[in-house]
Amino acid sequence: MKVIKCIIFSLVILAIGCTKDPVVINNQDTLGETTLKGFNMRWRNTPKLSEKLFTYVDSLKPDLMRYPGGTMAHKWNWKEGVASPSNSNDIVHKIENVKLFADGVNSNIIFVLDVVNSTLENQLEMLQQANVPVKYIELGNELYSDHYETEFPNGKAYADTVNAWTPTLRAHFPNAKIGAVMLGRNAGNDRKANWNTNVYNNILAEVDAFIYHIYVTETETVQERVERFLPTFIENTGKELWITEYGAHSHNLNQLNELANYIESIADVALSHCLISGSGNFSKITPEIEYTPEGLEYLKRNNPLVN
Repeated sequence: MKVIKCIIFSLVILAIGCTKDPVVINNQDTLGETTLKGFNMRWRNTPKLSEKLFTYVDSLKPDLMRYPGGTMAHKWNWKEGVASPSNSNDIVHKIENVKLFADGVNSNIIFVLDVVNSTLENQLEMLQQANVPVKYIELGNELYSDHYETEFPNGKAYADTVNAWTPTLRAHFPNAKIGAVMLGRNAGNDRKANWNTNVYNNILAEVDAFIYHIYVTETETVQERVERFLPTFIENTGKELWITEYGAHSHNLNQLNELANYIESIADVALSHCLISGSGNFSKITPEIEYTPEGLEYLKRNNPLVN
């Protein structure tokens, strides 16, 4: 567990001359372990596996790669290796490609389970068929979003699913860490505003982490975004903090670095969005397998000798 006593956002303050009080999280007791870093993935946009792709991804030194993605997790047919519904330009990645990719880039996989459109039995089969060590599991993605209101009318309904799925997952994968979905910003309706409290108060199963996503809009600073995150963050849970998606909508590299510095200073898992995107937004590598400006920035972040 990444243990945090008092983390000061000094890099941002020094960079922009901010006079506000430093951003602090008092979540755990003492400073501790190293953050696991990596990238969210959109497997439908990931090129066919090749040595060139492995070389480029491995150069970014990911500890973790996300499968099958964020929202994609609730649309993914793992048996066919495509999204449902699929697009004409989707790349097929059947389940055996998970191991090929993990081995090719020397990374572990963090699995996002479909708790909306699938069954526990189906998702257990997916984890088993992946044929890699199952070390990290997310129970869904951004389920506080309005389009999941029918399945999860409130945080308690989601907590009930966590309680139902977790014991079976533990029985099959006793060494896996399991995370539950939280909301990382102030919200505009009661369902979202009460999501974190309702999830936290109603989870009876033993989860290992709470999961947040943090994106900086084009009209705010990183400091302002952090100040929108902190009031929603539940402190002193004794659980790990996983931020499995983060990014800067401005695509300004200085702002992205400020955000990455903050995320990596507070989180046990920090995954930048995203490795490869069909639209190009947030991508680190293009579909043609070349670095984007963000990719080059992460190449430098993760390889100190690279200029």
